[in-house]
Amino acid sequence: IFWAMNTSPVLGVCKFMCPESEGNRRRREGKLNIFEFDSQGRCDPVKEYVRSGLGHEVPDPLTLRPPAVLVKTLEHLIRKSAINILLLVFMLPYMAMLNYCHM
Repeated sequence: IFWAMNTSPVLGVCKFMCPESEGNRRRREGKLNIFEFDSQGRCDPVKEYVRSGLGHEVPDPLTLRPPAVLVKTLEHLIRKSAINILLLVFMLPYMAMLNYCHM
């Protein structure tokens, strides 16, 4: 739900973690993060944070996510972060050993 001064609340209707239009734009511009790809190279983008400025018009409901999708997105980010942290923790000793062996 989005509230702007002197307007009615706007309920988001986007059912994806990233609106299709934004995902397509970011693909074209090469602005997808490495963590938005799975091990098979499939992309699952997450809506980019954009700070709204004072006086900006009310966002399009098609680009806003309803609460259930926000929860799904947070769960995805937490799960993805945990996996990446575990990989990093387990890989660091091997990476250090490889660097030492190549000296």
